[in-house]
Amino acid sequence: ESLKSIMDYVRESSEHTLLRAYVPHEYYGRLIVLGDEVIGSHRTFVTPDEFRTNVEDGVENKRERFVFSQSAQKTAIAAVHSMGLRFGGVDLLFKDDGSHYITEVNFPSDFVTTERTAEITISDKIVQYTLDR
Repeated sequence: ESLKSIMDYVRESSEHTLLRAYVPHEYYGRLIVLGDEVIGSHRTFVTPDEFRTNVEDGVENKRERFVFSQSAQKTAIAAVHSMGLRFGGVDLLFKDDGSHYITEVNFPSDFVTTERTAEITISDKIVQYTLDR
C-alpha cells in the first residue's frame, strides 16, 4: 500500500523518477571497455551493513584487481557497443552463483579507481587506440 501511495505522489509531481529492483549480490565489477576488449577491471565487495558496493567510504580494502569471465566481458563490450560507443565503463552486479546484471554503462567513464586497483595505465591505452585510428 505504501508503494502505491508513493507512486500516486510521483505521478502527480513533475519529478523524473526511476524505480529499481534490488539485486542481492556478492560484489560489483567495473569493466573498462575500449574497442572490442576489456582493457582493465576490478571488483568491489559489499561492506557490512551496506547494500551499495559503489560507496567511497572505507571500501579501498574491499577492492581488488580481477579478470572477469568471458561471458561477463562479452556483456560489457556489447553494452558499450549498444550505446554506439567504443569506450565506456560498465558496472555489473555479480550474484554468488556467478550470474551478472548490468547496472550502468558510463561515458565518459571515471577509470582512475580501476587504474589504481588493477595497476595499469588505461589513459595510455586510450591515447594509443586513438592514434592507431
